[in-house]
Amino acid sequence: MSLIGITESDSAFGRLRRRIIADFRDTRFTPAGALRGGGTVILAFLAAALIMLYFLDWNQMRGPIGRYASARAGREVRIDGDLKVDLFRWQPHVEIGGLYIGNPS
Repeated sequence: MSLIGITESDSAFGRLRRRIIADFRDTRFTPAGALRGGGTVILAFLAAALIMLYFLDWNQMRGPIGRYASARAGREVRIDGDLKVDLFRWQPHVEIGGLYIGNPS
């Protein structure tokens, strides 16, 4: 069997390439399509953010939350205990164990 007479258009890759190009040849940009695509991207980001918040280890956030609270209150704020956060309930709540708030300086 000789490969001399075979061109790209005769190969499997050439046939696949022609089919892919034919599938997208009549594709047009429409505002409705852009809104649908943009909405899909926004929903994907929201779903990723919700999944991240659900699986986030909130105890790793004790330091940054304490520094933020210290800066806002003008006092030393520390969280020495566990930080439990339930966001996905009818009434989301936060439980803080070992909260220390220092006297104003």
